[in-house]
Amino acid sequence: TPKDEPAAKPEGKPKQEDFATYEDYLEALAKHTVAEERRKAEAEAEEAKEKQTREAKAKTYAERAEKARERMPDFDDVVDQDLPVSRAMIEVIMESDIGPDLAYYLGKNPDEATRIAQLSPIAAARELGKIEAKLTPADKTDPPKPSDAPKPPNPVKGTTTVSSSPADNDSTDSWMKKRNKQVRTG
Repeated sequence: TPKDEPAAKPEGKPKQEDFATYEDYLEALAKHTVAEERRKAEAEAEEAKEKQTREAKAKTYAERAEKARERMPDFDDVVDQDLPVSRAMIEVIMESDIGPDLAYYLGKNPDEATRIAQLSPIAAARELGKIEAKLTPADKTDPPKPSDAPKPPNPVKGTTTVSSSPADNDSTDSWMKKRNKQVRTG
């Protein structure tokens, strides 16, 4: 680069010899420092957000696991086995509404767990989704609560048959009198 123009975008930390003046170098160094600090702050914020998300998932899973222990007395023995599990499997189990049930199923079916652990993350998630669809946790099989909605009204039942057309031998006045009488006695 020519000495009279600052480098367009120097790679890494700017070097003084790449700039025509010391002031240009200081300006580039300041911009570089600010950009580095911004990247560092963004990375730290992202890391803190990810940590918070992981902690929330772990807390939710722990609450669900506690309920599973009530339903399955051997839960800890089955789930705490040394089974091969991939990172994708852990993520699906932690995020699933029935994650502890999935973990229990895999503990009871170690060959299936081994097979799924060898799959790609997407294929593993798909397989766990199939298992999840088959499983129904006890707390989701409670009978539905009766509705608080009022009972529907009783339908009106008619017992009288009414002819809507006048008989051939009735005059209009005669038919109207009969019809009015039918409406009044209803």
